[in-house]
Amino acid sequence: HANVKKKHDADPALGFWCNEQRVAFRERRLDEHQIDSLHSLGFDFDPPKRCGSAFMINLRELTAFRDENGHLDVEPGTPLAAWCDAQRKAHLKGQLSE
Repeated sequence: HANVKKKHDADPALGFWCNEQRVAFRERRLDEHQIDSLHSLGFDFDPPKRCGSAFMINLRELTAFRDENGHLDVEPGTPLAAWCDAQRKAHLKGQLSE
């Protein structure tokens, strides 16, 4: 596969280079030939973030729920609903960062 993480333990230089290509792509600094060459390798310009924090795990679950159902009306009484309620309360108290 060509989904090398920014912090690639086996080859840190490769991870750094891949990250630089992603940044250059977002900033429109790659030409069409470079983009096509990376695509032909299966390079992922926007790999999924895989932070293991509870917040990110629940956020990924909520995103998957939305993608599958087309809404964010999570079933009451579920762990995901409890997490959503906690996020709403934290937002109202100004406890969430931008």
